[in-house]
Order: sequence, then C-alpha cells, then structure tokens
Amino acid sequence: MQNYYSKLHEMIEYHQVGASGLVVVGDPEMLPAGTKFIVGETGELLAGKISKDVINVIKENLLKSIQSKNPKNLTLSRTDSVFFPSSLSVPFSLTSDLTIFIDPIYPQTHLIILGGGHIALPLVKLGKLMNFQVTVADDRPSFANSKRFAEADNVICNNFEKVFQRLSINSNTFVVIVTRGHRYDQLCLEEALNSAVKPAYIGMIGSRRKVTTIMNTLQENGIPEEVLDSIYAPIGLDIGAQTPEEIALSILAEMVRIKRYGYSNGLKTQARGKKINGQ
Repeated sequence: MQNYYSKLHEMIEYHQVGASGLVVVGDPEMLPAGTKFIVGETGELLAGKISKDVINVIKENLLKSIQSKNPKNLTLSRTDSVFFPSSLSVPFSLTSDLTIFIDPIYPQTHLIILGGGHIALPLVKLGKLMNFQVTVADDRPSFANSKRFAEADNVICNNFEKVFQRLSINSNTFVVIVTRGHRYDQLCLEEALNSAVKPAYIGMIGSRRKVTTIMNTLQENGIPEEVLDSIYAPIGLDIGAQTPEEIALSILAEMVRIKRYGYSNGLKTQARGKKINGQ
C-alpha cells in the first residue's frame, strides 16, 4: 500500500478525485486515533493502514462526501443499525465508537481542449480567467505549441488516437471537442466516452447535420442512447454567438452552469433546425 503523503501528492499532481480520512476518535485495538487513509473516486482504498472491512462499511458515506464535495464527520456507533444491521455479517467488532473525518480531494478543475484552432485561443484565456487547469491538444505542431498557447498549463502535440494516453480524466474534468473535422471529432468523442471515469462534461462543436451524423454513427457502433444524450452538442449556451470569442464565452458559460447546477438548458436542448452560435 502506497505511503499516505506520496499518494496525496500524486493525486493532486495528476488531477485525481477521491477523499482523505482521519480517525479522530478511535478504537485502541482496531483503529487508533490519528490513523490516516486515502480512497479513490469509487471508494477503493489507495493508501493508509486501515482495514478494507472498515472501508466497505463506510463506503457509501465516502462516496456521498466525494460527490457532494463536502467534508463530514462520520460517527460509527457499535449499536448503530445503519452501519451494523442485523442482516450484515460484519467481519470485525469495535470496543468503542469511532469518529472519522472525511475530506474530499478535488484538485483544480481540469479543462481539456481537443483542437488548437481559432476557438481554442479565447477558450484558453477564458478558462484560465475562470481558474481552470487547461490542457490543449492537437496533432499539428503549428497549432499545438507553447508559443501559441502561452497561458495553457499543458500543450500536447500528438495524434488524437494517442492523446488520451497522456490525459488523466475524472469527474472533475471538462472535455471540449473543437477539432478541424468530423473524423477527429468522432474519434475524440469515442475516446472521451470510453474513459474509465465519466467526465463532468463532454461538449462538441458542430452543426445540426454534423452532430446528427456522428451521433447516428456512434449509436450504430453500440453506444447506448442514454450515453449519447449526456453529450453537449451543439456546445454552449445560446447567446447568439458568432465570433470565436463569443463562442468561447458561450462554452465557458455552459461549463460554469454544469459546475454549479449539474445540468444545462443550452443549445443541445433546443431546436437545431437553424445555425446557432456560429456552429
């Protein structure tokens, strides 16, 4: 099992989501006060000297804290039927009650921009203004370089087929697809949908015709309709945007709405029979 502090550093460096735990009031025989541990986004134990049986008992509370992004004090009473119902065969016993402080680990929100064209330029600037960690990826050296995107935290120049091998995606990641063509948009969309953890947001720019074509192809390839419904395409809020700067603003506005409310009534929910936001 990895050292607590090295794992915490690794999670922050690679934008990983999870939670740290500290035993405030402990069981001297089984789990002493001061014990620290770290779990991943799905509740699996990553670091710390704590029984996996204890993790399993508190897993639901760990996940709730991670999903809500709110820390909490959790008390496990020996007589509490919520944690120790008669139907559950608990593989351990407590000699005293436990209090565990759970603190979600949520690094800086990560914005991944796939495509280094004219919309990516203002999108990087606005993303940094809104305190996102920003990564730009493109397969063209003239578009994916630190001189063009001086404000980006990370610029990747590689084939889109290989870009995702260098990306860390979690539920705190926002993915914006603005490549130069249908083929690359579809490729990036498929890779984003196949991520081990679902991103907070996947948005793709495109006309009604382009979006319909790609969605139909993905559905024919076996991707369920409910998964496709989670994609924001056309991307952004309807502010009548036409210029790259306005389109970038509409995208960031939708991302902020998703971040705050968990949903958006943007362009994807509207009638797509006309050209909207320059798409």
